[in-house]
Amino acid sequence: MVRWSVARIDAIAFTGLEFFFGALALAPLCFLKPAPLPCSRRREPPGPRFWLKAGAAAGFLLACGSILQYQGMVWTTSGKSAFISSLYVILVPLMAIVMGRVPGRAVWAGLAAGVAGLFLLSGVADSVGDFNRGDALTLAGDACWASHLILVGRCANRVEPIRFVTVQAALAGSSCLAIAAARGAMPGWSAFLETLPFTLFGIVSVSLAYLIQTYCQREMRASETALVLQLKAVFAALFGMAFLGETMTPAMWGGAALVICGSLLAQTRADRLGRPLTAQVPENVESV
Repeated sequence: MVRWSVARIDAIAFTGLEFFFGALALAPLCFLKPAPLPCSRRREPPGPRFWLKAGAAAGFLLACGSILQYQGMVWTTSGKSAFISSLYVILVPLMAIVMGRVPGRAVWAGLAAGVAGLFLLSGVADSVGDFNRGDALTLAGDACWASHLILVGRCANRVEPIRFVTVQAALAGSSCLAIAAARGAMPGWSAFLETLPFTLFGIVSVSLAYLIQTYCQREMRASETALVLQLKAVFAALFGMAFLGETMTPAMWGGAALVICGSLLAQTRADRLGRPLTAQVPENVESV
């Protein structure tokens, strides 16, 4: 759907419309009485200012990651872009170390298997040594995706997910649409109507997906979440084969198997929690 749509309208405008419709779908639910937050069992939950700031920061990171990735695709191949944009799974545990916690052995083993699988799945073995400006921009986008996972992990137990995701989607959508308008890349009325069914899919791909992620990160660490999210590459390849007539080589099938194994390995209980670098672990770093 995305490939068909971005052939007709600007990719950043398409992303902005997805986020906009996602925020619009969630907005009425923000008026419902929220359930008690997990943190309220230990202390007074933060007020609206906290989740407004957290949601805005998360939306800004999503917008920056999307814009950098799409700009990087101007100078690099789609295969390399897919592989490099998946490398944010490496940055998440590295950020966890900087923030004071070393992920467990199972996470590192899953990470190694996942990256190897993504390398095979993307089919970039012949061009990986040719690093260019587009690759650098895509890698910068990875830092935004990783920072977003860390941010959500740190505040998932302190925010109401529906309101948080609504603010996140609204900020990301308005930022992307503003950039598209500044570039003169906003779609015309006919192109807008032609791609409307797919931009409306943002209700699922933005609202529901990020809402589920926020709920899940109340129980999962960001490092584990990143390894599960790398399954997107596997599903993209399988849907491309099923609906677009694309083919998968034996190496790509092996890569998909490695990604799945890496994601499952990271969820094993043995050494899952990792160990702190110091005796005192900063507050909320347990979500990393």
